Amino acid sequence: MLRWNTHRHAGIGFLLVGTWLAANSFPFPAQAQDLVFPAPPAEARLAYLGEISDLEAFSKPRNLIGKLTDWIAGGRQKPQLIQPHGVGLGDDALLVADPETGFVHYFSLADSTWKRIPAKNRLHSPVDAASGPDGVIFISDSGAAQVVACDKNGEILFACDGPFVRPTGLAFDQGSGRLLVADAAAHHLVWVDPDGSRLGTIGCRGTEPGEFNFPIDIALTSTGNILVLDALNFRIQVLDGDGNFVREFGVQGDSPGRFSRPRGLCADAADNILVTDALQDNFQIFDATGRLLLAVGGTGRDPGSFWMPAGICAGTDGRIFVADAYNRRVQVFAYLASSGQDGPEEGSE
Repeated sequence: MLRWNTHRHAGIGFLLVGTWLAANSFPFPAQAQDLVFPAPPAEARLAYLGEISDLEAFSKPRNLIGKLTDWIAGGRQKPQLIQPHGVGLGDDALLVADPETGFVHYFSLADSTWKRIPAKNRLHSPVDAASGPDGVIFISDSGAAQVVACDKNGEILFACDGPFVRPTGLAFDQGSGRLLVADAAAHHLVWVDPDGSRLGTIGCRGTEPGEFNFPIDIALTSTGNILVLDALNFRIQVLDGDGNFVREFGVQGDSPGRFSRPRGLCADAADNILVTDALQDNFQIFDATGRLLLAVGGTGRDPGSFWMPAGICAGTDGRIFVADAYNRRVQVFAYLASSGQDGPEEGSE
């Protein structure tokens, strides 16, 4: 759970976030601002760091030979985000699936460079990406009804065994070495071996515990539980590692703590559950039991506002990446660190 300290001064959090920014080479084309959530005078729990939108900031300078090659080829294609959807972290990289470009944007967190995956072959509609073993990147191509595997150089290795109807969310279980695929239109989850072999399914269409109605995203917790965004049942289901129902939370509505059009989810390092909502234009943070901790955002183009947010992922360092689809950007936030003073119980608002 998060430990949010009501006695902590917000300035301490800003100092820690500012120190992290100064030490990290990952570029944020939009200047980080003194924007926190919730707004003062409430206790600040989350800070806005910046956005990723101008991909030229990630492109390596071109030498003379590279410029000559670009000229012969008719010019270099400028990298751009058009409609970022699924986001994922792995192997020191941020992966952003963009169905409008037909590629996954691969951002190296080590040297702040960019490349596209696959390198040559445009996919039909890539909506999510997950990092697998040995640098393999799995991509769900919902339009082509397939899941493909690429290496880090962008070469397609193989397509996973289906059949899939509309694969969307992906999660790779490092413990078992298996890939989990949310097949939204088939209303179940599919286990796949790292070599692409289909192993089995979880669930069927319905409203009962363990049943789904368009499960569009999935995530794994540190304890091995499976989180399922059961979109048209307007709930989050928690399953154990074998797919058995554990609990659920959520109800349809347009206020904090409820879901209007949930689109993406993830678990952070403390197993809090983060869920984006494309109608409320926000993301909400719940503790592991489903208790609302914080709602962030609203409709707009300003920093901290959203227009149809989709995928979300959280790193072990406290950073949160949100695909702000119709604003053509990924917004980046970070938890504010505690000062170490005594505070309320873990997970309290």
